[in-house]
Amino acid sequence: MALTVSTVSGASALATPLIGPALGLDVSFPQCSLPLPPIPTFAVVGVNNGLPFSVNTCLAAELAWAQTSSSSPSFYLNTADPGPAHSSHWPAGQSTPQMCDGSNSAGCSYDYGWNEAQYSFAAVSALNVTASTATWWLDVETGSSWQTGESDYGTSATYAANDASSLLGAVAYLTSVGVTTTGIYSTSTQWRQIAGVTGSLFASLPIWVAGFSSPVGAAAGCSQTSFSGGAVTMTQYPSGSFDGDYWCNPASEPTDVSAVASPSGVVVSWNAPTLSTSPTYVVSTSPGGAKCTTTTTSCIVSGLTGGLTYTFSVLATPTSGVFAISAPSGALSVASAPGVPRCVITSPSKGTVVVLARSGSTGGSPISSWQYSITGGATLTRASHSLTIHHLRSGQLVRVRVRALNQVGAGPWSALLRIRVR
Repeated sequence: MALTVSTVSGASALATPLIGPALGLDVSFPQCSLPLPPIPTFAVVGVNNGLPFSVNTCLAAELAWAQTSSSSPSFYLNTADPGPAHSSHWPAGQSTPQMCDGSNSAGCSYDYGWNEAQYSFAAVSALNVTASTATWWLDVETGSSWQTGESDYGTSATYAANDASSLLGAVAYLTSVGVTTTGIYSTSTQWRQIAGVTGSLFASLPIWVAGFSSPVGAAAGCSQTSFSGGAVTMTQYPSGSFDGDYWCNPASEPTDVSAVASPSGVVVSWNAPTLSTSPTYVVSTSPGGAKCTTTTTSCIVSGLTGGLTYTFSVLATPTSGVFAISAPSGALSVASAPGVPRCVITSPSKGTVVVLARSGSTGGSPISSWQYSITGGATLTRASHSLTIHHLRSGQLVRVRVRALNQVGAGPWSALLRIRVR
């Protein structure tokens, strides 16, 4: 989003604390040539290449980057309402969602907005993403073509109403395909120039306000009255070569995170924060690479590397899209499978063989049992680290190999042990 940044002063004492999890980034086609920064807590990805009915050439790469953040990415789409004189995409003969005969009318503007949202939604869905579960933002900027900005139309109330109708059509399309949260991105100046005074038309939609100069100013902007009457949910500020974003009113964080090893993985539990809506929780690890997601207050993290020590943090994402992350758990060393056993085999008496095994390493978890594989016979599992085999023939060649088991699983087999029975 290429907006001119104006300085908005921050309050000396913020009503909302400025915390790291409230800070995110949005990216789109202007960042295609830039190396993407470390993953923020949340990310918003621009779908278009600056105009409706186009696709950001690095949409797939930026989406893949955003999907590695702590929460699912959101999307924004460019909007416009150029009228029939300024767009080859202007609808004609379209009967739904509203009747449009190709003239310059509120109905055709509504259909134009519906169509541009449909185009962007399809571009994201084509990347095997469930686009309906994401938050979608309508980017409303004077850089796009609007009837109120075109010299052959103008700033009359009629053309402003057409522009607003286009936005209503975009919202309606996203709602029709199951999107539950659609918001508007703009500034007061641009909004008034494009849509005029919209009254309560958009008052139910969350608002993302641009134009702040710093994270502190962006946090203070959360308490401002929005240009449309909707709740200010997110604010934007410059962050190096990128746009930084601040979620308003960060939720209280999950507390008392604990981690306990289990046979199926590490069970992470926590106390829920105080929230007005039921959150989704994402548990992440340090070192990274493993996650689990749940709506309860515990989940099992699997796929961890044995022998490493991990801490676990819990991110709360309420349905309003506000993020808060817990303090990390205490360190937990993750067990691995046992090492190769050290073994001896003897024939202490006639017709008897004894196998003695000692684990090379326990893998950080007590040995629970031993397995003995006897060539030509069964594989036996025993709690003891020794096995006595009776009633063998004198002179018989016995071959045995052994492995240890702990809560993680079975370790490697020992070398094959051989002995001639006495």
